[in-house]
Amino acid sequence: MKKRLLTSIFIIALTLSLPISAGQGLSVGDSFTFEVKNASGTFEYVTGSTTVSGETKKFRVGSTGVNKGAQLDVDVTAIGASDVSFNVKNNGTTLASPTSGAFVFGLSLILYSLYPFMVMGISSGSVGPIDPSKGVSLGDIWYIAPPSVDWQDTFDLYNDTDNWSAIADVYSESEEEMTVSSLAEWYDAGETIKFKVSASGNYVISADSTDLTIIHSVEFHYNTTSYVLQGYDMLTIITGTYNGQSSEFSMNVEVAEENYTRRIGIEPLAIILGVILSSGVMVLLRKRRK
Repeated sequence: MKKRLLTSIFIIALTLSLPISAGQGLSVGDSFTFEVKNASGTFEYVTGSTTVSGETKKFRVGSTGVNKGAQLDVDVTAIGASDVSFNVKNNGTTLASPTSGAFVFGLSLILYSLYPFMVMGISSGSVGPIDPSKGVSLGDIWYIAPPSVDWQDTFDLYNDTDNWSAIADVYSESEEEMTVSSLAEWYDAGETIKFKVSASGNYVISADSTDLTIIHSVEFHYNTTSYVLQGYDMLTIITGTYNGQSSEFSMNVEVAEENYTRRIGIEPLAIILGVILSSGVMVLLRKRRK
């Protein structure tokens, strides 16, 4: 049932993350403020020998949960040829000190489009398990992109449908309807770039006693000049039976740079309508620079 995606994703991510140039518009000492817009989750599922159960209204930074509406201050502490380090603080307390490297960033941008499916075990991949007591997020590396990212190459390769065929294959196993889409788009005369993946429909593998309804969308926005995250949003609802076990994975999380006003992610009603109107055909969308 589980697809081995890591080889294909490794090749894609390595291509996406080739060092091109030192970062422009980003300096040590720069500070940015983010706001937690949404954070909630309800979980009840079994993966391997691990049972995950519980609810949360917290947003996880490092191993600490903060409340919706909390402000996060991100201070750049070091910039290398292909990576950037920064501190993530809340009310003056440092909660995480990640380093975002070119390879790690490129790999994670693709892998985390499948985050819920990896933590449940539907798709293979190495991510930390959900801990409802600490809250929900997509991790700490996203706030600043590494300075070696070539945004045009990332845009082009993200929109190459061949690069997503391995991910689409996960859902093509389903005996019922699944729709998958991925796209990258430019905004603000190329100063802002969006990456988005969504999946919806019914995932049914009768031989594995699996019958799930899936609604999933993850979206990242970045400033291509400063390398700063403008925000990310993930909305996922997975309910039904997985490997014979009654299962639920419900998670909504959004964080955004304090001055960023563009909407991130899909309205919950729109993504639910996507399930209702699903045609059952794999759809991989391509967008070009406007």
